[in-house]
Parts: sequence; structure tokens; C-alpha cells
Amino acid sequence: MKPLSFLLGSGLLLSAVIVAGCPAGPPERKATPDVSLSKSPADLAFEYRRQAAMFRNMAARLELEAGWHAKQGGQDSEQAKRSREMAKEMRSAADEADQMAREYRSQLPHNQVY
Repeated sequence: MKPLSFLLGSGLLLSAVIVAGCPAGPPERKATPDVSLSKSPADLAFEYRRQAAMFRNMAARLELEAGWHAKQGGQDSEQAKRSREMAKEMRSAADEADQMAREYRSQLPHNQVY
């Protein structure tokens, strides 16, 4: 019984951390608010790739949370739907950040590594 209560407690803690860290509304469409225009294309490409990875990681966590809520309240539970929608938005933001990274990477001289 101890492993079950540990998993339940861990899941609830993870859910609380994710929900507390998520904004109340949908995320802004701007992929990187902290990237300044004075950085080089290599720095910008690196920063966008890092942010894309962060968004994909958050989307994966939201999918896990949605699965947990679906088990607890059924497939059509409101919390599961909300988590899936937020995961979809995070993947969209990750795709946008990847696209920006590709654009900046294309501005780099040939053979320059970032």
C-alpha cells in the first residue's frame, strides 16, 4: 500500500506544481519574450532551440497529467481536457520556436557551429 500512496502523493504534487506554474489563460503566441535583438544569429538560434525543448518538455508533462486526470475522472473530465489543450498549445509554441531557430541558423556563415 505504501508504493500506491507514494505514487498518488507524487502525482498530486506534480499536478499541483504544474497547475501552479501554468498561466490562467493560453500562452502568448510570442515564443521568446527574453530574447533581445542585439544577440548574434548563433545565440538566437541556440536560445530558440532551448526554448523549443523546454516547451516540448512541458507538453509531455501536461500529457502525463491529462492521463492521470482521465484515469481519476474519466476521459471526458474537464481537467483532462484542459491539460490536453495546454499540451497542444505548448507543442505549437515549440514548433514556432523551432521555426525561428531554423531561420536564424540559416543566417549563419557556412560551417559555423552554434
